[in-house]
Amino acid sequence: MSSKNSTTFKFKQFDINQTGCAMKVNTDAVLLAAIADHSNPISILDIGTGTGVIAMMLAQRFTDAIIDAVEIDQLAFQTSKENFENSIFKNRLNAHSNSFQDFLQKEDSKYDLIVSNPPFFLKSLPSENKSKMVARHADEHFYTDLAKIIPQRLNPAGHLTMILPVETAKYAIKLFSEQDLW
Repeated sequence: MSSKNSTTFKFKQFDINQTGCAMKVNTDAVLLAAIADHSNPISILDIGTGTGVIAMMLAQRFTDAIIDAVEIDQLAFQTSKENFENSIFKNRLNAHSNSFQDFLQKEDSKYDLIVSNPPFFLKSLPSENKSKMVARHADEHFYTDLAKIIPQRLNPAGHLTMILPVETAKYAIKLFSEQDLW
């Protein structure tokens, strides 16, 4: 991974333009895409795709996978869509401008792998910038909805992989364990 300039990152097989995105390509996203594990996922869902870096890294790793990438922020959605269209994986990447709740209520797809680098902050460190607020902050409903919906959308041998700070992870683990997700 190398930076061509301040708005574009070049990876082995693709470039990520991150112009205008509140959340730029970062270590968390790259690590999440690198550690997300499944033997051979055919269907992948990326919740909160942002620039699309996680979806594109997964497309590079899992060459048979079809990936749905959901993004609620309109500018980030446009950026990810353009990144997808400019990539060699464009036939396997689908950008959706929705909340994951709305997207999954309309779709009845099941996934082998679901990944998310979700908003980290719950009721803390609010931002004046609306895009940063959406990208970095969630309320409890985000995680309770995730815990309720994900079990219905994972295939029986499916995996959910997220990256979270410790306090948010404790909260999410409690919610997911109540839904028999481990």
